[in-house]
Amino acid sequence: MAKSDIRQSVPVFVSSTYEDLIPYRNEVQRVLIRLEQIIKGMEYFGSSPKKPLDVCLETVRNCKVFVGIIGMRYGSIEETTKKSFTQLEYEEAIKNKIPILIYIINENHPISPRFVDKDERAAMLSDFKEIITKNHTISYFTTPEDLGKKLASDLLEVLESLDDIKIEYSENINVKENFDEIFKNFIFRPAKYSAQEGVLNIKITDKKKLCVNIKPNVIKELHLTFGDTISVPVFVIDEKTNTNLIADYIYLYGEKELADWIEKVLPGTIAKVKVRLDFLMSQEIVSYDGGSILKDVPYTNLVLLEVINEK
Repeated sequence: MAKSDIRQSVPVFVSSTYEDLIPYRNEVQRVLIRLEQIIKGMEYFGSSPKKPLDVCLETVRNCKVFVGIIGMRYGSIEETTKKSFTQLEYEEAIKNKIPILIYIINENHPISPRFVDKDERAAMLSDFKEIITKNHTISYFTTPEDLGKKLASDLLEVLESLDDIKIEYSENINVKENFDEIFKNFIFRPAKYSAQEGVLNIKITDKKKLCVNIKPNVIKELHLTFGDTISVPVFVIDEKTNTNLIADYIYLYGEKELADWIEKVLPGTIAKVKVRLDFLMSQEIVSYDGGSILKDVPYTNLVLLEVINEK
């Protein structure tokens, strides 16, 4: 594909039940961040004087793509229509002719019984699935990673079909090898360079600063796994000279198997790693001589995606 000068982020609405599909929603959020698209969903509504359903449907109408993730629960039911919020969001997308991608969990994939509807709600979910499968080509998924891979491929095709939007595959999917300059720019302008992926050389610092109890809002904003994410301070170094690219350390976050690597790696280890640059603002209570105040605290971070090699 020829490189395009038009690069535009569009709002993508993510519709699903919530508690049963948190790991899947997190994976979808990671895909959307990697593709530099705007995430819209229940986590981002905030406070509003409007009714929850009105906020949901208004948000759907303002989006360019609708992603529906269907598990084994029908979801919260709106009193007037007797339909779930998920179904009403889907119907709003249909009404507004928004491109729709639907993913349904494979029923043979292990699911906790508490996340499986029974009786009347199971019948309502079955009716909803029947409507969807008649209207769309459906993808079935198992793990969060399986869902993420399918969405990444499908979404690129949908984005390419939208008017005046061209997505350069190499810039969104391929990892940038010459990443040192981008990383240094990220430190000074984190909002601009956030979400980019590339390869850096890092040196593990003092493991006594290993962070296990990370603030929940930080994990949420980084789209990592609650209860299975840790971080460690690292220096980012020039591979040829072994000198630091910036004076201070930066925190490297990892989840699941990558958290295992962070736990075991020795201080002083130099490793080549694939990372995602992440910038977030966290509201925190900050103490000072006169008391305390709630303020926005900026975080610049590295999210570990792969350990390529280590020395």
